[in-house]
This record gives sequence, structure tokens and C-alpha cells, in this order.
Amino acid sequence: MINALLKTKQTVFTTQQLQELLPTIKASSLAMTLSRYKQSDKLFNPQRGIWTLPVFSHEELACTLYPQGYISLETVLYDAGVIFQWYGASTRVVRINTRHKTFQDHTYYAFKIKDELFTNPLGVKSLDTIRKATPERALCDLIYLQHKPQIDNPDYFLNPQSLARLKELLPFYPQTVQHAISKLLGRQI
Repeated sequence: MINALLKTKQTVFTTQQLQELLPTIKASSLAMTLSRYKQSDKLFNPQRGIWTLPVFSHEELACTLYPQGYISLETVLYDAGVIFQWYGASTRVVRINTRHKTFQDHTYYAFKIKDELFTNPLGVKSLDTIRKATPERALCDLIYLQHKPQIDNPDYFLNPQSLARLKELLPFYPQTVQHAISKLLGRQI
């Protein structure tokens, strides 16, 4: 079973996905097998119905814990070099409601934004097993949620591609976000 899981691009699975990946195993047998694998640390079970390999992607687990959510905020901005404060013990997601869950000393935060913003696909990329905001979308989301966050490297956004993406995104955000980004970058967007 583990070999079949390792052949996929995933490190996190729902029970439903496991049943689809292993159609020859009956549901009752699968439950017993998963229980044995959990006891022997071959698989981890961070939440009912969710299973991970021993080495797994925190971003993938966050997107599985919070379906339809996308990785954003400080998680994306740190990776892009926009903020220098490391939030390595946490992964931040935008979704339809606010929640948090801790598993193996890592906290998975989900923050709610307005439905019209959340459902707008601009600036959200679907990768193999996750959805992730572009740095421009993450900046807009962060300013929307925090109003005056610490941005260490605003110059990241002063290239023509970033400015074009911000110009496309900003009309969907409130005026306060638009003004805050214009002030941060020292120019009208």
C-alpha cells in the first residue's frame, strides 16, 4: 500500500482518495490497515479522514484540512522575500471561515475574507496538490485582513509584471486596501 502512495505526487490523502487509489481493498479492510499503519508510524492521521506519509508537505496538509482554501498571507510573502519574519511553524490559508489546527507542533491557520474576494480566482494558482496565491494576491489579502502589516521589501512589487498583476487585482478589494498599497509602493496603482 505504501508503495502505491509513494508513486503519486501526493503526501496527504483523504480516506476517499485512498479508497480510489486502492480499489482492490474493501473499506473495512482499509480501515484496519490504516489503523495498523498509524500505530506503526507508517502513516499519520492529523484529523479524522485525513492521512499523511511520515514526510509530508505542510502546504498540502493545509489545503486538505481547509478544502477550497488557498495558501496566502505571510506564508507566500516570506517565500517571495517580501517579509523577513519567518513563520516556519505555521502555514496560513485564506478560506470561507476562520479556524486553526495544530499537528506535530505546526499550526495551520485559516482566515476568512469576504465571499466575493474569496471566490475571485485572480491571483490564485492551482498546482499539483495545492492552491496558492501569487505574492500580489497574498499582499492584497494581508492588507485586507491586517490593514498595516510589516512589509520589509515593498520594492519586490515595483517591477512591471507585479504592478500589472496588482492593477488587475486591486479593483476587487476595498478602497482602503487600494490606498494602503499605493502608499506602501509610493505610487498610484
